[in-house]
Amino acid sequence: MPTSKDIFVMAEIDSQGKPKRLSLELAGKAAELAAQTGGRAVGVVCGPATAAQTLGEYGLSHVFYCPDPRCAEELIGPPAAVLASLIAAHNPWLVLLPGSPLGKDWAGRIVGKLGLGVEAGVTDLTVVDGKAQVTIPAFSGALRVSSTFTTDGAAPGLVIVLPGSFDLKRSGGTATVEEVALPAGTPTQVRVVERKAQEGGVPNLAEAQVIVAGGRGLANTDNFALIRQTADLLGGAVGATRAAVDSGWIPYAYQIGQTGKAVKPKLYLAVGISGEIQHKVGMQTSGTIIAINNNKEAPIMQFADLAVVGDLFKIMPALNAELARRKQV
Repeated sequence: MPTSKDIFVMAEIDSQGKPKRLSLELAGKAAELAAQTGGRAVGVVCGPATAAQTLGEYGLSHVFYCPDPRCAEELIGPPAAVLASLIAAHNPWLVLLPGSPLGKDWAGRIVGKLGLGVEAGVTDLTVVDGKAQVTIPAFSGALRVSSTFTTDGAAPGLVIVLPGSFDLKRSGGTATVEEVALPAGTPTQVRVVERKAQEGGVPNLAEAQVIVAGGRGLANTDNFALIRQTADLLGGAVGATRAAVDSGWIPYAYQIGQTGKAVKPKLYLAVGISGEIQHKVGMQTSGTIIAINNNKEAPIMQFADLAVVGDLFKIMPALNAELARRKQV
């Protein structure tokens, strides 16, 4: 049976029951694609009806939601079962999934159950000659590869999208919200019995509009205080390179890059970061990139919008003093 022209989005929600930023990015992209294909932009969410309504504000015309508490107790199996059931029933053209650990787990379950094709690590998605064309970074971001699904509409295609790939597009619309049940016989394999927040909190880098990141040039963990002060003054988040994380100066949750998080802030301030390709792939889509480095030949100085050559231990205290002065004006 040929697929419909509908674009499905599987939404991930936070601990407050709200859709995460990447899910809203996917909602806006689905609405854009659906306008081209003549199908619907449809959401799937396991959580409260308010989360479904929020997705409607970002372009989805219809949202299926499952309020079954088992979806909160086991974050992988039950939501994947709900999505697989809806895919089998409605046969959408594309299914967009967040490129988060949870989204990848959902994709694995669905591909295994339904035998669908999947493209992962996607940073762009367009319709070319009636087919879905995805763009994926290759060779640590040195190249970008475009490909299309070969099923010719005979089966849905799964697309796992990296955070920050699309802009937020709030349309202010509303969606028709339809409650669905967890498929009968869905086994409960894992149950969450307790949640503990990481000491000091976990940075919400995927949604940060300003990121101040530090690298090997900071020399030790104490000097990250300079970075934290700047981030506080700018109302942003702290990030780091793999070198800083591997040195034990800052937890892994702050790592940006190929083996860390992909981000897309409006402002990315890179302090003491060389900008090797492994880090670049995680932040190259940032709006404005400012680099502070004492080596004018460092790779990051070549692709930064503004490159400041100098000693960060002189520049950062002066910058923080000026930012603090301006906040008091």
